[in-house]
Amino acid sequence: MPARKTIHVKAIWDDEAKVWVAESDDVPGLITEANAWDRLMEKLRVLIPELLEANEILKQAGLPKQF
Repeated sequence: MPARKTIHVKAIWDDEAKVWVAESDDVPGLITEANAWDRLMEKLRVLIPELLEANEILKQAGLPKQF
């Protein structure tokens, strides 16, 4: 079984802008927003692997590119 790592993402509702805003100290460069929770989850499923690969975090940790 491949190694697993927990990634913490903080998501808050910005009432003024009417969007969810997500960021993470575990994923350099991650900050995104969406007007619906489901849409935010869709964006995170794409962005997190891309940013982990771009920052060579997967390679450094010896983790597979699967999510």
